[in-house]
Amino acid sequence: MLRSLLAHRTAADVALARSILDAAGVTYVVRNEHALLVPLVGGTELLVDADDEDKAAALLRHAGLIA
Repeated sequence: MLRSLLAHRTAADVALARSILDAAGVTYVVRNEHALLVPLVGGTELLVDADDEDKAAALLRHAGLIA
């Protein structure tokens, strides 16, 4: 099951999150990735597997991307 960690963020935030998760080996999906180019679509959402949620959240929290 996938869990949402980031929603409606800037392209820079998504790029930073992707870089961090890639480096840590965390698999993720960016839903509505095309919305980074067309903001009227409704925004993006970064999803991770429930098994990786704690690890991904800790990494993104350390980077200041989530509270």
